Amino acid sequence: MKITPYRNHVPREWLIKGSFLDRNPNMSYLVSSGSQNTPGILIDASGALDRIIHDLAPKQSTLEYILITHNHGDHTFALPELIKNFPEARIGIHPSSIQALSSQGFSH
Repeated sequence: MKITPYRNHVPREWLIKGSFLDRNPNMSYLVSSGSQNTPGILIDASGALDRIIHDLAPKQSTLEYILITHNHGDHTFALPELIKNFPEARIGIHPSSIQALSSQGFSH
């Protein structure tokens, strides 16, 4: 198993010097077998999309699952772009967060 971490790439306007996000950046993690043509799982949608695509491409892999730990914007802001780039990916999220995401325009 291979786990690739991505430091949070939240929009710059969200980062206030000394703030919680500035001091404690969130991480996204791409979990895969590391083999050719195997699906990957992304934990949280706060990583840099271009790096995720770059890391999947050499192995001709795709995302099978996007797992969201909770609905805060700093964990979900890249979700729309991930869905556009990986429309077949299944999204896993706790039921308590579905309503909050729905109010932000996500459908389930």
